[in-house]
Amino acid sequence: MTSDEIRFKAADLLEAHPDAWQQGAYRTAIAPGRYAYCLVGACREVVGYYDANAAYAATASAPHVAPTIWNDTPGRTREQVIAALRAI
Repeated sequence: MTSDEIRFKAADLLEAHPDAWQQGAYRTAIAPGRYAYCLVGACREVVGYYDANAAYAATASAPHVAPTIWNDTPGRTREQVIAALRAI
């Protein structure tokens, strides 16, 4: 799977339901069989391991900031994270 495919599938995960995105943790159970993810957690969920290339590609607009820090920046929104994952 390419980094682009990973990012697009991660965006799909975050769009699955309104509370699918979170800050401060990779993955959290929010209901039976339903989870919330950060940007890195969503990429990790898609492939079963951390794909640094996919996560860093999504945050290319901030090249000197780790994807986890970018995701957890105060004021960051779910929409911004999804847009970053879908950006080419």
